[in-house]
Amino acid sequence: MPTFEEVKQQQYAKHLLPKGARVLLGQKNLCVDLGCYRSKTPGYVGFDCAPGADADFFCDLNDGIPLEDECCASVVAGHFLEHVADPEFMAHEIWRVCQDGAKVRINVPAVSWDAVFVIEHRHVIAEAFFTLNRCFKALFAIDRLYYQCDPVALETARKYLPDITEEDAGLLLTNVRRQLLVEAHPLHKRKETPSEVVP
Repeated sequence: MPTFEEVKQQQYAKHLLPKGARVLLGQKNLCVDLGCYRSKTPGYVGFDCAPGADADFFCDLNDGIPLEDECCASVVAGHFLEHVADPEFMAHEIWRVCQDGAKVRINVPAVSWDAVFVIEHRHVIAEAFFTLNRCFKALFAIDRLYYQCDPVALETARKYLPDITEEDAGLLLTNVRRQLLVEAHPLHKRKETPSEVVP
């Protein structure tokens, strides 16, 4: 009997870019949305594998992001990292396509949310992935990391605590739909100048 992943790949394969293909958009400062599905960030170039997605390009991102090195000024990966086969490889791919000064925004279901365990999720991505994982720490500096709860839960919390912030509500409401949001920037190797190169 075929696995869930095999069935999904058979369904999606005819829509995908060939493995190893690159989308040569020929420009810098791209803004891309990885795994955009039907909620692509306005003004961003969307990538997804699902036929019904609002994507601009259909590809299996497990094979890599089909873009040139250092072409992106902004990368959004919303509820995406938990779906990929290898989150560390994907972190490296995001780093690869980011130019210096780029902004990266990743959100994943918080471990306290039952949706973490849906069948299409391959990994549980906890806070430690971003704060302790050697791969992520070597590639990115975290600008901001916080929990955000469902808007309905936030509205309910504000009935009792009118001044509560979104971040405080995300910490307080551990058993409702909430997500971990990470805003980071890539750490690129400092390029050597000719005078620094030892003969």
